Order: sequence, then structure tokens, then C-alpha cells
Amino acid sequence: MSVVIASRLLGVPIPERVTGGDLMERMCAEAAHYGFRVFFLGGMPGAAEMAGFNLRRRYPGLNICGTCCPPVGFENDPAELLWIEKVVEEARPDL
Repeated sequence: MSVVIASRLLGVPIPERVTGGDLMERMCAEAAHYGFRVFFLGGMPGAAEMAGFNLRRRYPGLNICGTCCPPVGFENDPAELLWIEKVVEEARPDL
């Protein structure tokens, strides 16, 4: 929704709103097609792994190079942020 609001404020209308779920589906389809490495970050414990499992079934070529579901409040913990940054960096995702 923030993109829709920004487009209105800038006076550059967009043809339609795209939900995060729709965007994720399309990005995973394209990633599978072009061989991009994908990392899933966020959600409740196990959510990223389950999303990866389901998306890989729909897009067999999808290369999921890592997942991480940090605990609630991680954004306020400098050590947790450094750990997440290291995990993502070592996975070397394209998306």
C-alpha cells in the first residue's frame, strides 16, 4: 500500500496495486527461471522454511540458499542483527 500512496503523492499513478504475496510468487517464478539464489528472512519460527518448501514445489528450479526467522524484537538487538547479516552474507543470495 505504501507504493500506492507514494505514487499518488508523486503524481505518478500506477495501474494497480500488487500484493506482497503476488509479488513474492512472481519473483520466485522468475528466480527459478533465471537461476537466482533466494533467501527467505522473517516470519514466525519455521515459516520461512515452509514457504520455501511450498514455493519449491511450485517452482522446481527455485534455488533457496537460506532461511532465517529471527525472534521478535531482533531489530533491537545489535548482536542478533550482526548474526543475521553474517548468515545472509554467507548465503550469497541474489534476492
